[in-house]
Amino acid sequence: FLPIWATHSEEELVMSRKAALALEAAAEALIEAAQPGATLSDIQMAILSATVPYGMDATAVGGILYTGEEGGRGTRWMGRGFPPLVIKQGYLVHTEMVRHYGHMRGDVQLTVSVGQPTEEIATLARLARESYEAGLQQIRPGNTFQALCDAMAEPIRRAGAWHITPLVHLMNPNEARSMMREGLWENYTGVKERFGEARVLGS
Repeated sequence: FLPIWATHSEEELVMSRKAALALEAAAEALIEAAQPGATLSDIQMAILSATVPYGMDATAVGGILYTGEEGGRGTRWMGRGFPPLVIKQGYLVHTEMVRHYGHMRGDVQLTVSVGQPTEEIATLARLARESYEAGLQQIRPGNTFQALCDAMAEPIRRAGAWHITPLVHLMNPNEARSMMREGLWENYTGVKERFGEARVLGS
């Protein structure tokens, strides 16, 4: 069943590309709006303004949007009665945006530095780029997700860094392929100290 489910028609691929184009526009809008003094609601409005012309359902906002000196995940300011967070110089703005067109999912994660990033953040950004470029070299018919994940993890492992969220995942259906699931994160520096004994998910 999965090979049938994961293989898409030309019409489905058109919808996937439309979702990707909308997210590209949303990313550009976020970068432009991420200025000191702006709030996360300003960012959300910019994202909606960029994606609604593509036919996105405006009621399906979704995703993650957060800011702070170290970025962050979650959307704690929404739905809990808090005012939207104010962006300051030196902050990071992090988002994961999800959009669907014709039931085909598009997904992008983006972190924007407001002003010059710290040396640590610049190093992490470089590692993320190296991981991404290594992954692009592995995406081809007949290759395995194991080989793809190994290639993307190598720059991170070599630097003694680590990650928690997936480096890559299948789209439509959305199936994560991460170092956590493959049990390869146990030897990453600092993981056990922060999170205790590592456990292979699904085992």
